[in-house]
Amino acid sequence: MTQNNAQYRRLPSALYFIVFVGFFSPAVSASPDDSEEAETVSTPKEVLLETIGPAPMTNEFRALATIQLDPQRSATISSRINGWITSVNALPGKKVSKGDTLATLDSIQLRDENNVVKQARAALNAASELLKRKQKMMAEEIIPRNDLTAATLAYQQAKAEFDAAQARQTLFGSNGKSASLSTITAPFSGTVLTTTARQEQAVTPADVLFTLSDLSTVLITANVPESQVRFLEPGATVRIQASAWPDETFSGQIVSTAGTLDSSSRTLATYIAVNNEDGRLKPEMQVTAYVRYNPPKPVISVPDSALTLMDGKSSVFVANGENKYQPVQVTTGKKGLDRTEITSGLKPGDRVVVNQTYDLKSRLLIAETAGGH
Repeated sequence: MTQNNAQYRRLPSALYFIVFVGFFSPAVSASPDDSEEAETVSTPKEVLLETIGPAPMTNEFRALATIQLDPQRSATISSRINGWITSVNALPGKKVSKGDTLATLDSIQLRDENNVVKQARAALNAASELLKRKQKMMAEEIIPRNDLTAATLAYQQAKAEFDAAQARQTLFGSNGKSASLSTITAPFSGTVLTTTARQEQAVTPADVLFTLSDLSTVLITANVPESQVRFLEPGATVRIQASAWPDETFSGQIVSTAGTLDSSSRTLATYIAVNNEDGRLKPEMQVTAYVRYNPPKPVISVPDSALTLMDGKSSVFVANGENKYQPVQVTTGKKGLDRTEITSGLKPGDRVVVNQTYDLKSRLLIAETAGGH
């Protein structure tokens, strides 16, 4: 009961009352105003009422869609230096954290770069010692200021060359333990999708070795028909269903749309972000997107749970006095997400039973049968 009550509370035009069923009229009427003396029927179950009034009726349309990599969360990874792969630590499907080693290279180029760093460090140390001596001599007024200025400039130059050499060493992936070993690491946490890296393989910076993607959020591209484009709004809620998980529904939101329609299919590519922390949605899966929208024109509608068939015609139970409920024939219109438009039979202010309709119908039939005898 609590769950149903919460569901209907979200409807903007609804006003609800909890009452106990005591009486209803067995007569089928086109209006709840034409009430007759009702036969008393009691039930311990509670009835939930909704006060009817014009309001937007949430609807949805369907579009075929494909799961794609989010370009903001994906990257191709290459070596930044020439070398030979000595080990591969990540295969497709492996989840890695930022900084994890994907592969290790042996590189003559890195060894040469490490030698440059050593030479630059030695030159920096020498320039530092010279600057200290010049500063001391300047304090004792033994040398002119120009000598100190020259020593300062020499130190600054040596420091810049050392910093540049050290930056190249870091860029090339030096592991700090070997003069020639370089590591390729994950730039962010994610899942390894593909790899071409093989042990003893010669590689260059032009070779793509890994594809890495953060699949905690996936981007779904839905092909929305031209006739439905007017209903698209950034932030709109979208239901996603995948054949791989037929009994589950995933939730997403529209983040953007393409600038132009596809000229052949007359559809607009619509991009939907979907949370995928458990990783069940995979790139290139075919899914169905159900986009929710609210038509601009308010209508009178009832929850689907309020509708029942009486003598083969759509009907609802309307409160007609305290603890009295009368079946009223209605004409239905468009079908919404979980509501149905009513084009005739109800008016604003009518209070419609939105649960226990089957029970009320059964009791009405029993009462009519008993009355016939």
